[in-house]
Amino acid sequence: MITGLVVLEQGTSRLSLGFPQVSRFQGLAVGSECYDLEREDGATILQFDKPPLIELVAELRWIAQPPPLNAPLGLPQPMMATSEIETFLSNFAQKSAESGWAASERLVPQGYPMLSYQPVYRVRSFKPEESHMLYQLGAGLYSAHALPPYKNWEAFRPFAERGLGYLLDSRVGDDRNKDFFGVSLKYLDVFTKELVGDLSVGRFLTEILGFSLTIPPVLEEQIAEGRESEPTLAIQIPLKSGLDMRISLIGGAVAGDRKGILMDTSVQSNGNVHADKNAVMAVWEEAHAAIRRTFVGLTTRIHSAMIPIEDSK
Repeated sequence: MITGLVVLEQGTSRLSLGFPQVSRFQGLAVGSECYDLEREDGATILQFDKPPLIELVAELRWIAQPPPLNAPLGLPQPMMATSEIETFLSNFAQKSAESGWAASERLVPQGYPMLSYQPVYRVRSFKPEESHMLYQLGAGLYSAHALPPYKNWEAFRPFAERGLGYLLDSRVGDDRNKDFFGVSLKYLDVFTKELVGDLSVGRFLTEILGFSLTIPPVLEEQIAEGRESEPTLAIQIPLKSGLDMRISLIGGAVAGDRKGILMDTSVQSNGNVHADKNAVMAVWEEAHAAIRRTFVGLTTRIHSAMIPIEDSK
């Protein structure tokens, strides 16, 4: 069953949607400007030289402070940094610096109000070959990020896991053993003209991703001559694993020097996850498997534009 479906035409009108079949593949990882795909027959490894991925984010959230009455859990709230939060940030910076990740940046000046679940502190490496990966921290927040040029999931996973270890060793006071109410993995892709030409968002959804869009006649007859509707997509899928997948898509996105159609694919826990490294890594691994299968299955029609490279095992 698919729930939470919102597909808007011109940002207002709902469209009906038919969903594509997703191909079954068994291996995908973000590569050095490539994805690695192990085919079901196990015979070859397929890599994409020009994938659309612009960022990979592994994130954790825990309750920073009780939410207001009837407010959703995880809603950012203004707050002042407590001594426990400041100690946590200091501990994480010290532990990461001991491993070579010593370039730290305070995003919100000390003594100023902050928002819970929003970045306050950023940690990078001084080494150029590692500068594309970073940690971000805040009240109730930990995230590990990979930016281009990245290597692959096998390289990013230990980075995220190492930061998770710093986190578990750095929290103090009441936060020390708090479970995580949110464990998620997010992939951000921008499909540029180089990959999809001049396709509109609607044609990209139908001709590339394989969705079926139907506009009610009362709207179809009102579309200006020579123009077409511009849908956006937001979909939530409860996965068999017990996790939730969310996919959103919108046109006209700009990310650095890339401009095109943005697809945000995330998979997150549904319920609390124990503050344990193995428990968190199990969620991230399951999330990665679901996202890799989805991406490869949805983008079959533009694999050639992403320049596949096949090597025998």
